[in-house]
Amino acid sequence: MNVRDQIDAVPTLKSGPSPARADEAERQARILEAILASLSDFIFALDLEGRHVFVGDAALRALGKAREDVLGKSLFEIGLPELLAEHVDQVFRKVVAEGQTLQSDMEALTPFGQRRFQYLYTPIFSPEGDLETVLVNSRDITAERRALEALSESEIRFQTLLERCHDAIAVSKGAVHVYANRAYANMFGYDRAEEISGLPVFDFIAPSAREQIAERIRLRGAGEAIETMYITRGLRRGGEEFDMEIRVSTYLWRDELYTLVILRDVSEERRRDSDLRQQTAAIKSHQDWLEAVLNLLPVGLTFVEPGAGRIVFANGKANELAGGDFVSALLEDKQRDVYSHYDQEGTRVPLEQLPFARVAQGERIQGMEINWRTPAGDRPLLVFGDMIPALHGHSETGVVVFQDIGEQKELQSRLAASYEREWLINWIGATIRGTTNSADIPAATVAALGSALRADRCYFVFYDIEQGRSWVKDEWRVDSAATLIGEYRTSSHDSILQSYQHSIGQTLVIEDIATDARFPELADELLRLGLRSGIRVPLYENQNLVAVLVVAMSQEARAWTGDEVALTESVAVVSRTAAESARTLERERNIANNLQNALNPAAPSSAPGLDVADFHRAALDEASVGGDFYDVFTLKDGVTALVLGDVSGKGLAAAAQVATVRNMLRTVLYLHDDLAKAVSILNDLVVAHDLLRGFVTLFVGCFDAADRTLTYVSCGHEPGILQCAEGGPVHMLSATAPVLGIGSGAPFHAERRALSPGDRFLVYTDGLSEAGPDRTSLLGSEGLASILKREIDPSAAALMTRVMEGVHAWAGGDLRDDACLLASVVK
Repeated sequence: MNVRDQIDAVPTLKSGPSPARADEAERQARILEAILASLSDFIFALDLEGRHVFVGDAALRALGKAREDVLGKSLFEIGLPELLAEHVDQVFRKVVAEGQTLQSDMEALTPFGQRRFQYLYTPIFSPEGDLETVLVNSRDITAERRALEALSESEIRFQTLLERCHDAIAVSKGAVHVYANRAYANMFGYDRAEEISGLPVFDFIAPSAREQIAERIRLRGAGEAIETMYITRGLRRGGEEFDMEIRVSTYLWRDELYTLVILRDVSEERRRDSDLRQQTAAIKSHQDWLEAVLNLLPVGLTFVEPGAGRIVFANGKANELAGGDFVSALLEDKQRDVYSHYDQEGTRVPLEQLPFARVAQGERIQGMEINWRTPAGDRPLLVFGDMIPALHGHSETGVVVFQDIGEQKELQSRLAASYEREWLINWIGATIRGTTNSADIPAATVAALGSALRADRCYFVFYDIEQGRSWVKDEWRVDSAATLIGEYRTSSHDSILQSYQHSIGQTLVIEDIATDARFPELADELLRLGLRSGIRVPLYENQNLVAVLVVAMSQEARAWTGDEVALTESVAVVSRTAAESARTLERERNIANNLQNALNPAAPSSAPGLDVADFHRAALDEASVGGDFYDVFTLKDGVTALVLGDVSGKGLAAAAQVATVRNMLRTVLYLHDDLAKAVSILNDLVVAHDLLRGFVTLFVGCFDAADRTLTYVSCGHEPGILQCAEGGPVHMLSATAPVLGIGSGAPFHAERRALSPGDRFLVYTDGLSEAGPDRTSLLGSEGLASILKREIDPSAAALMTRVMEGVHAWAGGDLRDDACLLASVVK
């Protein structure tokens, strides 16, 4: 019973004493005071001035004071902590003011540490209803508060634990959800756990399992002992069924039965278990399963015991590579010497250095190449090895894997041979194609092929079948081999070999004529000629044999490889093609030379009042014809035409354009004395009749010996260079008109220069001005002018020679483009 209950139980304190019962009331008051003093709560009473009029025993003990030291004193005078005294006094004043019971809590530092107190302030009234005293009941609630806080913290921690738990947890009552954690919601496809509260449990069970679950719920509710963990089928929000493991427990709370379930999605686990069971069953039903798998490996595989290196298993590929029963031979340590190993230098590997022994001693082998000598023959192998640590109850085991790289090395060898053959073909082809004279091609061919194959001799035999003769004209041979050059009547060996090759229609290869069963009757004759071994490649024209390319060894037999035969055949084709191309070019060169001579007749060594010299070289050696041209001819008494032009294009096509422009220019110059008009008419004609495929730069000059004047029209041509006599100033004769053939109606102007005896001038094409060691260092017109004025030459020929020497010196050799030059000296 608390203090208020005790006060309410004493009638005299509620309504005041009556005169008839005063003694009894006083007695009861003393009893009540004794009760209050003995209570364990801290109880004291304050008058309206805040002085103690009563103090309980527990309060005195807490203060450590006697009752007479407290009675009549205020809260601030009895040794209470200041903050505590202020708090109690403040609430006390409020009770006095309002006459209402109040309650407060306060935490303060006491001699017993930091404590929390709860105060109940009860006003005590006189019989007349006046407030006389305030009874204060103080309790130390520190332990209670800590217990409550601990309980609250425990609840929060428990709820957090449930929310963070990976297992799905839910609580239901009467088969309806009342709680679910986040994992539970996620398992069934819900976004929030709150969505599940109030939903029937059976909505989360697959239809096929609902009857079973309902029976379990019934039995559990009836108190039957049933299993608390089992697997059933769940149903997700989207309709997907899955396997789930359920742990069930029930508990009573406020006389109601609740069910707690912990779920786990075991679909994947059950699938793995199913797969594992199937694999285990397969392994148990097929004891050789692992061996079958290892036997399917494309590499040799062996297991060895640590230490001695005894082989305990070898797969099928290992036996295949060994060419025998590798397992039985090496499992019993028998015939080890039969299976010898050699390193890449051919040195035999000792027994303790074999890969099996080295791996058994703990060494790791990574890509060691060895040659394994087995009863089936030598095999190049690439070996790997390491120790497999002890796992799952199995002891440590060494494994050695070896791969047969014979085919790979053979392929590499073939590729290397193929690369070498291609290189030789390209090199020999370049040598042959670099020979422009068809007569020199056979000699270049046999020299390149014979040295490439390291043969004793290589030569062409040419045949005239109708005349029954053959001849060897070109031959390459080592110093010790006798020559075969000469003309021959068709011999017996020639006829036999020709007939045989014609019948097989292909190359003939003889490794050793002394033992060749095909030609026993030819051995003596061919050995006498120094032809013991060879390759003969026939060359036909219209199915008639015209030549044979021969590569031969004089005294030794030789097993010719397929690559060597293929190289000889390829060279024969290249040689024949090159010879035909050279002959075609020679024919074209003859035609071109004749055409060039017709287009550029030799300039007269002199003209009225002029000394003239010319130079011309075409860029295309195979045709000797380019787009550059010149012409020097007399127009009338004392007047000489000096023409130099550059037609776009090269070769025979350009030559046709040169002929058109040259002949039409002569015509218009003969018909018109006005030079500018004549050139303008020429331009209009070639444009109107589409006579040019490109354009022409053209310099046309007319020198009149009577007054020593040069009238010229330069149609977009390189500037002419004029130097006055005796080392005088140099003048550039720039273009006066556009290039010829661009469009009709273009203006063409003429310029006139008065000349003096000894004046020199050059007209040239861009093949000279653009000469240089490369495209970035060109001679230019200024460079030509500097060559011109270095010294005075006695004649136009000397001037032309000196200029061309200077151009070649600047270019560092041959010119890249057509080059044409007219050099003139005024007499």
